[in-house]
Amino acid sequence: MPFPGNIRELRNVIERACVLATGPAILPAHLPSTELGAAAAPRIEGKAGPAGEEIVPLDQAERRYVRWAAQRFAGDRRALARRLGISERTLFRKLRET
Repeated sequence: MPFPGNIRELRNVIERACVLATGPAILPAHLPSTELGAAAAPRIEGKAGPAGEEIVPLDQAERRYVRWAAQRFAGDRRALARRLGISERTLFRKLRET
């Protein structure tokens, strides 16, 4: 499927989908409908998110994701930081905040 934007925009869409996904797979509901085209599954607007949770501030969603990634990543924290695209220091700070 062609993507209408540049690589940075695609990366942002994928990162957002990873944060919104509660399971091991990214589903169409985790992607913006504009990126999927008219044939995509319709998104229901409202209070609930993909997993039925209320919309939360982005920093809270990021903390959840970092905590989730740390629990599931088999390598050390240095490798996890590289995988997340952040510095080790930032990872340590984010884990301390959770």
